[in-house]
Amino acid sequence: MGEIATASSTLDQTRQRRTNRTAALLGFLAIATQRFGFGGDGEGPGVQAATIVLLFSVAWTIFVFRAKLLAASAVLYCAITASVCVSAILAFSERATATMPSLLLMLATYSVVLVAGAGVVHGLGNHFFRGAIIAIGVGAVLAVFQEVLQRLGRGFFDPLTVFPQQFLVGGYNTYWDLRYQGGVGLFKPNGIIFLEPALLSLYTSIGLVYVLTRLTGKQGLRDRRSNIFLLVAMAGGFAVSASASGVAGVRLVAWCQFLRGSRRR
Repeated sequence: MGEIATASSTLDQTRQRRTNRTAALLGFLAIATQRFGFGGDGEGPGVQAATIVLLFSVAWTIFVFRAKLLAASAVLYCAITASVCVSAILAFSERATATMPSLLLMLATYSVVLVAGAGVVHGLGNHFFRGAIIAIGVGAVLAVFQEVLQRLGRGFFDPLTVFPQQFLVGGYNTYWDLRYQGGVGLFKPNGIIFLEPALLSLYTSIGLVYVLTRLTGKQGLRDRRSNIFLLVAMAGGFAVSASASGVAGVRLVAWCQFLRGSRRR
């Protein structure tokens, strides 16, 4: 009986590790695939790959783990959906080629609130978010690499240009020429995987918040070296983005850290 119980426990642990890795992979893909899409006309794909990843993640949580939908979560999602739709209608114009793909991506992103109250989601959510943080860290390192190559006179590095245009998301400021801001023909780094330099700034600010939170907690002490590397990578990506989109996030975490320090005193 003891051997059977041990075998069963080992099998459960193996399944749990596999589930955690799947959640982390989905989190990574949710960030890393945002420049890819399909179903469009070459100027702006109808559906972004990241939208499919996010919707699959929610469906996987609901159907595989039988996560229960809470009425409060459903009401919150409906309110968010209404707000997003109103914003899209107000922002719509003839040149807004990315309006519909962006709308779908936002609705898919906020769909996670539907299962936010389920007990199983807490553990899966942690692994999903860690996968996303790894993708952001990769993008931050690539952004620094792009900046270094430009400063060395090697031009703007973007290997995704080898893909057919109909498989890449259009309608975004993916390539932002700094000459419009008094530059000398350089481009703002986009980290290759991000749709815009502004999103590089935004996501790396989120990464900074995450890493700083871990470094100031007990968990961060267990893996301090990798957290410090992530911190340097996120800070580097944020700095070279030349965008203020993530400044609000950095200010918020700086204020929160100041309040925590004041309370300890």
